[in-house]
Amino acid sequence: MAFWDGLIFLYWELGAFVRRFWWSVVLLALPDLIYFGLQIIPSSQDWAFWRDGLAPYIWRTAALVLQVSVFYVLIRFLALNRDAQGATRLDPSSIKTFAPFAVFYVFLHLALYFAGTMVELSLAVLGSIVMIMLALWAVSASSGRTVIPPLASCRAVAPNLIWAVGFVIVSLLPLSLLGLLKDAIEHADWAYSTWALRAFFALDLAYSIADILIFFGALYVIANRAGLRIKHADERAEPAPR
Repeated sequence: MAFWDGLIFLYWELGAFVRRFWWSVVLLALPDLIYFGLQIIPSSQDWAFWRDGLAPYIWRTAALVLQVSVFYVLIRFLALNRDAQGATRLDPSSIKTFAPFAVFYVFLHLALYFAGTMVELSLAVLGSIVMIMLALWAVSASSGRTVIPPLASCRAVAPNLIWAVGFVIVSLLPLSLLGLLKDAIEHADWAYSTWALRAFFALDLAYSIADILIFFGALYVIANRAGLRIKHADERAEPAPR
């Protein structure tokens, strides 16, 4: 399959997931919706202290928990051949594998988010790559044991990283235009007018959702290219034959 044909196919598959799990997009929007709403609501000094002090931590933590949860459902949706019921079913065996993965993801990104330096940003990108490379391990708990161990997951995913990188680059091109428009509104002389604040809020929300979906798309690319499938007959997860 040609590179561009492959990307079109993957966008189509990602669209199938969003159409089936549209509620996941709503969930991903909730933390940003609440947080940015607090920024434009007039408040007292005490409320502003809470909003600017604790709110960012609560907002970011909630956003990360939702991200890793939807990521888990997305990858399982592909692994189970679009079985929506199986993708959303949680049992003790799947939680046992998913829990350490989710905790590591949340704490890593939370720490890097508030560090705010270029070095930490580079580490955040590296952390995202690690999450992608562990995708096969994260969804292999359906049998109650780690069928695809972490190192095997990394070995299976590594040759396919170029597809994820290509997906992200192509997807970020239109998203960068949205970011430029958002920055233009933020730094304009009339930026604090009522309609400008609403426009900035809407663009920021759209930007955040698109950014998250691009990351999920990269994970989806990895799972698709690595060929993860779960066999229902013996409830074992393994990479499909190439």
